[in-house]
Amino acid sequence: MKIYRSVSMAGFNAIIALAIGICFLLACKSSGSGNSSSSGDRGGTGWKVWVKTSPCSGGRTDWISVAKVNPTEGGGGSYFQTADRLGSGIACSKNSDTNCTFAQATDAANSIRGSSQFTNYCCRDYAVWKYTQTGEMTIVKGQGTAGFGWQFEKGNLCCEEAEDFAGKPGACSGGPALGSSNVAGVPRRNSGNGNNNPAYNGETAQTPYSTPYSTPYSTPYSTPYSTPPPTIGRWTLVSVTAIPDPPSQGYSYNAQSTSAQYDLNGNYAVRFQWTRPPASFDENGFAVSMNIQCLAQGGCAALMGVRSDYLDSDTPGREQKAEANGKPGISASGQKTVSFKPTLSTPNEIEVEIGLMWGGARFLYKYRKV
Repeated sequence: MKIYRSVSMAGFNAIIALAIGICFLLACKSSGSGNSSSSGDRGGTGWKVWVKTSPCSGGRTDWISVAKVNPTEGGGGSYFQTADRLGSGIACSKNSDTNCTFAQATDAANSIRGSSQFTNYCCRDYAVWKYTQTGEMTIVKGQGTAGFGWQFEKGNLCCEEAEDFAGKPGACSGGPALGSSNVAGVPRRNSGNGNNNPAYNGETAQTPYSTPYSTPYSTPYSTPYSTPPPTIGRWTLVSVTAIPDPPSQGYSYNAQSTSAQYDLNGNYAVRFQWTRPPASFDENGFAVSMNIQCLAQGGCAALMGVRSDYLDSDTPGREQKAEANGKPGISASGQKTVSFKPTLSTPNEIEVEIGLMWGGARFLYKYRKV
């Protein structure tokens, strides 16, 4: 069997982009421009605050937006919902809020951009590595390594979480995007908005290879090999989180569910079922089976997917999904089973995510290596 590397968020984002196209064919109203805050016309009322639910957000700016019309309807592959999903009491965040000016909506957006809920929507593609000789921490984006002499400490982190863990504020949020071979040193950002400001205040990133060779041959080869290479072990389930909690309108589920319902005013009904990821797994891995059944008066299109960063799969990322498409008044179903296995490079902490209906609901199963 040919093994494909799971592509972090990229494969899953492609699924979402395809699904949004289906959504437009069914029920989404097309209105041309999204009237975002970047447009020239900022007058009148009807401005609202929107939160991007998929794909993941690299920074807090693209996470929260201000627009008159749902930015999803402008295309581009991203899915937005009104910001009242983050909590009640947020001004200009409900569909019924029709009297907000651009300035009022912008103030409301700025008030929630710093929310800790950002960790539920950020791209968890950062890892922290430590240099074994000095204890120096560094941050790497993607599935690469920090290089010779560095050992993995913690992965599956948001940029901000990686900075806090490594003790390097601004290392990724204040600099350019970090590739698997680009290791963050100690750059500082000019502003505290955490929005990928490219300015470094004159500082440059440190290369991880300067330290090992700064004192050539002073330390024999025993040091790099004092820490044995990682081995495949066992990961144990430590928590399950449902997002959002409580569910959005039309959804029925809880964090311990292995099924969920989506019923829109009795006219659009979808039932999702899946096998719960195991309490623990080892080098033999595990499989997740998904099943969808849908029925709607005007036809239905339903989607659910599963992904897990840093695990290998026998299914390419674009195909890690089940979907059902039914004609008006006729039920439809879809099934898919996806297998995952850890590798020598699988970090100590990982998540398995099951997503429903283009970001409408997510279930995060967090594992820790024992």
